[in-house]
Amino acid sequence: MEKLLKYRMLILLVLVGLTIGFGIHIIHLTRDAGVSSLLPEDHPDYLYRKEMEEVFGATDQIVVGISSQDTIYTRDNLKLIHELTTFFENLDEIDADDVTSLTNIDDMQGVEDELLIEPLVSVEEIDILDDEQLQAICTRVRTNPLFHGKLVSADERSAVIIAGVPTSVSMKDKRVAALKAKVVVKISELRARYPQTTITLSGTPMLKAYISEYMQKDMRQLVPLTVLVVMLLLLFLLRSVYGMLMPIVVTLFSIVWTLGLKSLVHSPLTIVETAIPIMLIAIGCADGVHIMSEFFGFLRKGYSKIDALTSAMRILTLPVILTSVTTALGFISLLSAPGVSIRNMGVYLAFGVMVAMMFSLWFIPALTSFYRSKKIRSGQPSENAPTAQTSLFYGIAGKIGLATVKHRFLIVGVALVFLLFSFLGMLHVQVESDEVRYFKPQNPFRQATEYIQNALGGITSLDIIIEGQNPDAIKQPPILKAIQELQQFCEQQELVSYSLSLADLIKRINYVY
Repeated sequence: MEKLLKYRMLILLVLVGLTIGFGIHIIHLTRDAGVSSLLPEDHPDYLYRKEMEEVFGATDQIVVGISSQDTIYTRDNLKLIHELTTFFENLDEIDADDVTSLTNIDDMQGVEDELLIEPLVSVEEIDILDDEQLQAICTRVRTNPLFHGKLVSADERSAVIIAGVPTSVSMKDKRVAALKAKVVVKISELRARYPQTTITLSGTPMLKAYISEYMQKDMRQLVPLTVLVVMLLLLFLLRSVYGMLMPIVVTLFSIVWTLGLKSLVHSPLTIVETAIPIMLIAIGCADGVHIMSEFFGFLRKGYSKIDALTSAMRILTLPVILTSVTTALGFISLLSAPGVSIRNMGVYLAFGVMVAMMFSLWFIPALTSFYRSKKIRSGQPSENAPTAQTSLFYGIAGKIGLATVKHRFLIVGVALVFLLFSFLGMLHVQVESDEVRYFKPQNPFRQATEYIQNALGGITSLDIIIEGQNPDAIKQPPILKAIQELQQFCEQQELVSYSLSLADLIKRINYVY
């Protein structure tokens, strides 16, 4: 303690300087709103998916629904679809070859002995299409199973635009946020120009962008709110502004160090890890509260400032170390979890707890040594002097303690009953993996996504890879027949709206040619 007091200014400068250094890096902290970080990196399915992404390419899809009260086959609707399709094709964040809509897709037709492939809609003639031509487009879509129920809804009131976003873009929160901003502005403009048409926006990149926004919103709102609640509670318990501030400062510094470290090692903040600041606030201030409570207790007994501080630290140093180390080890145990995000959260929470311990043992005593306390009494310290234990709070706590001892069997029995019901409740816990349900039912994005899921086939795909041992094995009739049977099985499942494969394309070619 003597060395700590001797070098207190140096300790304060070093700790504050390091905190500023970590804090500067927080502005570079990125976010990962996807769920891939929840999966174990060594899982065979995860590794196979990565392998297939190298073969087929990795893209996430923006899905835009265009809906009309009557029919989608009008000049205005087709003009809208064409304009939005062109907009997507010209965006740097989108693969122009991976944009699909009614106005840029090709259709196959058999003309005499030739297979003719031409655009379904001639974009140069959209402005002059008459009713007969619009009906011809409708007929071609209606009779083409590759389009009907896929690009256009079964009731022919809605159409979909699909734009592929490379995962190299969708995995970067700043780029996908910029993409979302551009798309939202364009859709708002189109809504104003085409008020009779409903435009809904969904898709995995937009989902990630909205989740990232809500992660930021939660951090901006929940952290200050939690700090405020803890401050008010500590002020009520300790009856001292200084005593309230010390644990809060320690907690905030531990958060800065933890998030700063994540930024330094280029570890993005995931959905799960947004709880780190809240958990550190709840856990990190405990040691500081004990130290300040004990310090003020000795002051009330008549101890001098330095003696009170020395006595408090002599009593609490070992308990603070033990509680912090055991808590950190508990978080380190999360390394046994399969998901990367959960493992990372355990490591960073353990780091934050140890930082809070360091600040509690060094920063609080060093800064408190400058504390100007009012002289409560003169003379030698007295064990009979008024203490914090005589306050109303400690009086109530003492009565609760006596009642607990007196009725210990009843309390244990009630606790066991609650434990039993809790265990029964655990058996009925349902796991929810639908990210869209992170949003409230009245959220516009969730409503748009649910509409697209119900009317236009949804935004999520299940990819089934068929591999053959020999070259061109996939083109053999028995294999194609097996693929078709697999499709029929999939389409019988409740959650599957439609399926698409090479077999469908070959069937269509044989039909028209």
